[in-house]
Amino acid sequence: RYVPGTFTNRFINPHFMEPRMIICNDSREDKQAVLESAYANIPVVAFADTDSPLKYVDVAVPGNNKGIQSIGLLYWLLAREVLRIRGELSRTEEWDVMPDMFFAIDAAEIEKIEAAREQEAKATNGRGSKGPRAAEAAEWVAAEDDWQAEAAEGESGQW
Repeated sequence: RYVPGTFTNRFINPHFMEPRMIICNDSREDKQAVLESAYANIPVVAFADTDSPLKYVDVAVPGNNKGIQSIGLLYWLLAREVLRIRGELSRTEEWDVMPDMFFAIDAAEIEKIEAAREQEAKATNGRGSKGPRAAEAAEWVAAEDDWQAEAAEGESGQW
């Protein structure tokens, strides 16, 4: 997070910054940055849950700040509203950026997704896939063909 003195001690701290505004997910987790921003007169916008402390927070945006998807959606809403205020996006047109672009994905999850794609590519032998469940659909078609073959060999169409 933030080292003490990041916003207030310009001579001793080599990581000194002077931002125009701070946006934080949780004022409880970012309490050092929120406290120092109060000393340096830097406005703070915080996503606030029902249990979030609002001391030294200038603007509290109500929302669930505990889940990855909810935080991503809050940032998506904030970015869309900033574009609307700037006049770059009108209220009548839809924004073509999906909220998925604002979700954080850790490295382990990315590796799992890539491994699944490689495994799917090996399973299709370069024939390509028509969707995420193409392998399951092929198994259903094969099972249906086996059932039809058994019915043709059996009792001439009677159940």
